[in-house]
Amino acid sequence: MSCLLYAPGNMPAAIPFPAQTVADLQLERMAEAMSWTEYYRVSAEDLCSLFSNDAATLLHRQAVIRDILASPELEEALGRFLDSLDGWEGRTGGRRGGMDTFAVGFSLEDFTWLQNYLKRIRSAYEELSALPAESAGLTTLIRMLDSLRNSSRYRDVSADFEKLCSGYTAPARMRIGYNLDKDLKPSRLKLLYMEGPGASKEKNTARRQMMLTQRAVETNSMLLQRLSQQAAQDISSFVMRETAILRGLRKELVVCLSAVKLARSWKAAGLPCCFPKLLPAEDKAFHARGLFDPLLLLSDKERIVTNDADLMEGGELVFLTGANQGGKTVFLLSLGLCQWLAQLGFPVPAEEAA
Repeated sequence: MSCLLYAPGNMPAAIPFPAQTVADLQLERMAEAMSWTEYYRVSAEDLCSLFSNDAATLLHRQAVIRDILASPELEEALGRFLDSLDGWEGRTGGRRGGMDTFAVGFSLEDFTWLQNYLKRIRSAYEELSALPAESAGLTTLIRMLDSLRNSSRYRDVSADFEKLCSGYTAPARMRIGYNLDKDLKPSRLKLLYMEGPGASKEKNTARRQMMLTQRAVETNSMLLQRLSQQAAQDISSFVMRETAILRGLRKELVVCLSAVKLARSWKAAGLPCCFPKLLPAEDKAFHARGLFDPLLLLSDKERIVTNDADLMEGGELVFLTGANQGGKTVFLLSLGLCQWLAQLGFPVPAEEAA
């Protein structure tokens, strides 16, 4: 379910984007520069797939990005939410192999994954719902998290998890013994005991201990694998099914946060940016004040000069002349990139624009 880049129920058809235009506008450079982080990257292809003529879609995205720009705390919270989603789409569940791995890990690994899912839903809702957000996209996201945490499936699995797994997924204390081989590396591991979080030092009878030697681990590995395999598969199926909606938000979060990063980089350099007014497509008009080429920020040697541009309604034809190295290409790039960013629903590099 898309909510940040498209209003629910409104996903207009993609507009084919010419490869030559991608090259002419240096959109790969632009995408690389605006990517949220080295890990969370956007490509020109990703962005061009969002290019739209639908005013409602563009205004929807503008509202989401306005909210994030207005609140650094919201930006940080969405970054943490993005981190929490990472990795779920690649999770396969199941068993871990190797005789030197404690057999108890076969089940704990997957139970911990389930526990993380339960915690992430709660923490994401609590953090995001406490921050200001007026856009339809972000309020839909918060409602989605609220619906997930209040669903009967979530409550049931949370209650069952607490009942079945308390004291084993987060032991209060674990003691491990091992031998050293000839290279002084640990070998022949032994789990001496494990205490649950309710253990009491004063009352030994209250301690919950699990006594496992290496031989016991090896002897019972196959049994534990068989017992935990079905549980692991059930947990994997549940989490992958329940997080399908959230995992679909990963790209949307990366795109929105990248747009915010781009606008903040302009402000940090003392350059203007704004959300453009959207004119009817049939007007064929373009107006901008204080327009600049954002690619110039990628080179410290370039002096940035802002310009005004007015292309009158009806599709005015303009001849641009001037000396070599006089700035004609830079001026054309500033117009092209401004139009491209406007039709992504992003802020544009100008004081005002339409």
